[in-house]
Amino acid sequence: MTRDSSYILTVKSLDMKFSIGILLIAFVITGGCSSSGIPRTEIEYGKLVVPENRNNPDSREIAISYVYIPKSGNSEYPPIIFLQGGPGGSSLPMQNFFSNSPLRKNHDIILFDARGTGSSEAFCQDIGIEFMNLLGRDLTVEEEYEGTIELCERCREELVANDVDLAGYNSMENAADVEALREHLGIDKWILLGGSYGTRLGLTYLREYKAAEAAIFMGLFPLEVNIYEGFLRGLDGSIEYLFTSCKNNPDCERAYPELKSMFQSSIEKLRSEPKTVSYRGNDFVINAQDALLLIHQMLYGRSTIQQVPAFIKALGSEETSVIERSINSTGARLAIINAATYWSVQANEEVQFNEENSIEKRLSNYPHLQPGPAFFATDQRVLNEWHPHRSKPIENKRVKVKTPMLITNGLFDPITPISNARNVMEYLPNATLVEFPYDGHSTFNSCFFDMVEDFVAKGYKAPNTACAENGSLNWR
Repeated sequence: MTRDSSYILTVKSLDMKFSIGILLIAFVITGGCSSSGIPRTEIEYGKLVVPENRNNPDSREIAISYVYIPKSGNSEYPPIIFLQGGPGGSSLPMQNFFSNSPLRKNHDIILFDARGTGSSEAFCQDIGIEFMNLLGRDLTVEEEYEGTIELCERCREELVANDVDLAGYNSMENAADVEALREHLGIDKWILLGGSYGTRLGLTYLREYKAAEAAIFMGLFPLEVNIYEGFLRGLDGSIEYLFTSCKNNPDCERAYPELKSMFQSSIEKLRSEPKTVSYRGNDFVINAQDALLLIHQMLYGRSTIQQVPAFIKALGSEETSVIERSINSTGARLAIINAATYWSVQANEEVQFNEENSIEKRLSNYPHLQPGPAFFATDQRVLNEWHPHRSKPIENKRVKVKTPMLITNGLFDPITPISNARNVMEYLPNATLVEFPYDGHSTFNSCFFDMVEDFVAKGYKAPNTACAENGSLNWR
């Protein structure tokens, strides 16, 4: 392979395993010529070869896999490139979802697996399964940390054997890959669509390059946010919002009276008396940190948010089905996020900007969240040992751009709380923020797609947002 960015490998098929529940996150219409470059009428699969580390002239080359999905209509709107979350999430398994989404009517859609994920030379792909094995044992937080370090050491052996340069796994390199892909595809201007970490990557891209007409972001993760310092505050705020939402709903209040007290007593009991359920035919022991992690993950999407009260109740009863469903969905999410890539990006961009052991130091302020959610509680210590590469201070600075943006955020979101989005409005002058009161980390729903369509049709001005308020949760 060469370093020629025009290199393309056409393939007939890719592995398309996907569940939309796994989602681990504005432009001026000019008319006239399309911004899509060469017109495409069939789905195109390809690989783009890029340097693994652009700061090293002797860097090896890696291949970025992508799928180009042509629009079904005849509009002249720019293409959309989807920026997946994680970091470490794979996008190509979402081909079927985007092929059948409303966005495809007016836009070509480009999906790609970021370096080190999915079909783009991912490494250590079995760690997600190993995580679930650790989670299912009745381990202390410290024992889970030690087990995670063992996984790191085994993964590191694979990286050394394959000459992987972890210095090249960061948002700057990811943004450069996105720009190389735009040039390779012959696209003049396009629209960024990102969720979670994809919004951080999108903001980095907007800072470095000028090829985006607009950006559509959900679950905003601004560069200046120190995720570990605010982690417990975000989780606590989401859980409190859950309690309030349930209390204000007659059906939920009747089915789950005193939900807050039930939550506190359930977590307290699990600290000394773990609960055993079934996962893939084996015993799975849930202790306090496991329950907190599962609740955290359930707050990501509307379909699971409405099951959290039943989950909390089940923790103190003989009921197991809702707990086992939560374990299954969390296991699926961990399987699609490449842990080694996640560690690599986070070690580059979070370690030096967050107070050391932020979550562990703040736990005393949140006694009801002790000992902290599994894995997250000791994540910083893992990152400290993963690799020594650290990004420059610019990766912790605000990105101030005038690009038109549509930003959506769910009020239940525990990982990128609504405060993230509210705080950026003062320095993103052309951004519109829409708050979804019944959603969490993902706002992919019919209202979201209607809003995007309206946003585009209005020349990237504020869309009609009424539908965001029109909804409900079917508390189960």
